[in-house]
Amino acid sequence: MDSHGDTMAVFNIIDVQDGENKDVYLFMPSGIPKGHELVRAGFTLEPKFVSMTPNVASPASTLITALVPGVGKGT
Repeated sequence: MDSHGDTMAVFNIIDVQDGENKDVYLFMPSGIPKGHELVRAGFTLEPKFVSMTPNVASPASTLITALVPGVGKGT
């Protein structure tokens, strides 16, 4: 709850195409939430390197996976 007694929600943003979005809609069963205009204004995701696996590769070939939240599929 915030200082006004309102309940706050936290959302994970998944499956994005790039790091900037100006077409976001947020719907809830009770209606449009307070602060929705901030979401509709758009946002920019800041990429952050978290991890890379595996730690050891083979000379033949190795699939490397990087966890970098904030990077979309198109970037």
